[in-house]
Amino acid sequence: MMLLVIINLLQEVFGLTSTALDPCSAYISLNEPWRNSDFHVNQSSSLPLCDSHMSGEWYRFTGMAGDAMPTFCIPGNHCGTHAPIWLNGSHPQLHEGIVTLPVCASFNNNCCQWNASIDVKACPGGYFVYRLPRPSVCFHVYCGHFYDICDEVDCTGPRCPEPECRCVPGTVLGPDRQTCLGKTSEAEEERGQINCAEGRDKPGDTEDR
Repeated sequence: MMLLVIINLLQEVFGLTSTALDPCSAYISLNEPWRNSDFHVNQSSSLPLCDSHMSGEWYRFTGMAGDAMPTFCIPGNHCGTHAPIWLNGSHPQLHEGIVTLPVCASFNNNCCQWNASIDVKACPGGYFVYRLPRPSVCFHVYCGHFYDICDEVDCTGPRCPEPECRCVPGTVLGPDRQTCLGKTSEAEEERGQINCAEGRDKPGDTEDR
C-alpha cells in the first residue's frame, strides 16, 4: 500500500515538472535586430558575431530578430555574421510535438557549407521554439525572419474541405503550408544569385566580403 502511495506521489511530481518545463512556456527570447535575415554585416559598423554562448536551451525568435527561423537559404554575411544558419526544412505542425530538423550554415556561395540538426516545436500561440546547440565553429549565428502565421479558413458542416490556410493580401503561403511570406526580402533576392544545389558560383556572382 505504501509503495502505491509513493508511486502516485512520484507520478504527480514528474507530471508537474513536465508541465512546468514545456518549451512553449519555458524559453529564452532572441530579439537582437542583427539576427534578422535582412541584416547585412558588411553594411554595418559591427563585427561579425557568433552564437558560441548557446548550449542546447530552448529559444524563441521575437521582436526585431523576426518570428521564426527562415526555411530558405540565407546568403553569407547576413544575420550579423559570415555564416548564417537557416532551417533546411519545413516547420512542424502543432500535433507533431518536438521534431528534429536539419539546419545549414551558408558560406562562400555554398548554402550548406556546414550542417547540423536542431529540435523544433510548434506552440499553440502560433509560434515556434527551437532547441539550439552551440555551433561547431564561428562565425555562425542562428537567423530569424519575419513571417505571418496564416489563418485557418472557418468552416462547419459535413461538406467542409480539408483544413487550409489563408494569407492576407500581399503575402503568399510558404513551403511549410502554415506561414505567409511577405514582400521579397533582401536575403531572398540574394538567394537567387547562389547555386544552392552544388555550392558553385554562378557566372558573374561574387560573395560580399
